[in-house]
Amino acid sequence: MQKQNHWLPILGLVLDSNWLYLAPFLNLSNTIQGAFISELSANGQPYSLLFRCLDIAAGVVWLVAALQWVSIKYSPLSLLFGLVLFTLGSADIIDSLLPLDCSETMSVVCRNTSGSSLVNNVHLYESSVAVIAFSIIAITLLISLHFNRLRRRLYYVTILMLAMMLVWLLDTLYRQHAHLEGYGFVQRLFELSFIVWFVVIWRTAWRQPKYIPKLYQRHWFKLRLRRT
Repeated sequence: MQKQNHWLPILGLVLDSNWLYLAPFLNLSNTIQGAFISELSANGQPYSLLFRCLDIAAGVVWLVAALQWVSIKYSPLSLLFGLVLFTLGSADIIDSLLPLDCSETMSVVCRNTSGSSLVNNVHLYESSVAVIAFSIIAITLLISLHFNRLRRRLYYVTILMLAMMLVWLLDTLYRQHAHLEGYGFVQRLFELSFIVWFVVIWRTAWRQPKYIPKLYQRHWFKLRLRRT
């Protein structure tokens, strides 16, 4: 991988995090009322087309970066990071091509009628699949890092990110059951922890790409010696 191309994942992260630096200026009410981040791209919302275009751009950049990371024989950590990029890139593009019909948080009419929307249902299913796939990859990473003492920073950041994801999912289920609003507040905390995690895993995978395979080879060699 060329040195200048290893910044592509960060470029995708900047494009994907438009809710952080654009939404407060272009759709502040979305943040104040605690709407889901995906509601920024809902039909009828201010600048929804801009947010969708930025998400598509982030998805394309992440898919290109994933191909570059996976095509070169790096460590299992880099392979997992490539899978993360592929999952995030695919989810971003599909989310943008299948936006919500309207914002349930911002519209009472939408809240009463969106249950029959095919687009909303597809969006929900796609988001659920993306969250499950991302969780599996993150848990796999956590297990692989458990035996690696030199990667404790990434290990603890991964635990924090997964814990925030669990809190967000539980908070969403609770609020839906209790008919409360403000789903997006905890989601934004999770997204902040995700940004930190993303930067740490990107930096770790780039700076030390060959350490983990050597660690595995060393344990494999010790196991062979014990058997002989």
